[in-house]
Amino acid sequence: MNELLAMVDSYTGSVAPHQLELAGLNVRIYHNDYPAFTDTNNLSLLTFLDVGNVSFVLGGDLERPGWLRLLINPEIRALLSRVDVFVASHHGRESGYCAEVFNYCKPRLVVMSDGPIQYDTQRMSTTYANHASGELFTTASGQEVRKVVTTRSDGNIFWDL
Repeated sequence: MNELLAMVDSYTGSVAPHQLELAGLNVRIYHNDYPAFTDTNNLSLLTFLDVGNVSFVLGGDLERPGWLRLLINPEIRALLSRVDVFVASHHGRESGYCAEVFNYCKPRLVVMSDGPIQYDTQRMSTTYANHASGELFTTASGQEVRKVVTTRSDGNIFWDL
């Protein structure tokens, strides 16, 4: 981080575009700027992925203040309105939750990438489930609608698109 901060004043190269388009894949990347934020969590990338007809958003380690700053951007609000799968920021912890995001985002499914519960701030599944409409999953016991999936409970999570 110190090296990055040292480059802020001396770097003169061009900045890569904040979007990448490959056949069948559309990527849009946003971030907060330094020095508006100095902590690494709120400098995380906010990434939107469109793969075929499924739209994902990955919030990195964004926390509520970072989300609120990004929500000022109408383009981000519009992209959030199209999201099918919301990957919860900061591993689904309470500090990464921003209720205002869900004024725009109505996902079918929330994904939380997290390990065993060590802190009460990790108990956010029900909160996130209140914002999702649900997705039908086939399990060993039949079919069930799920609103939240976690690596803690479900193991590796992948899509075959």
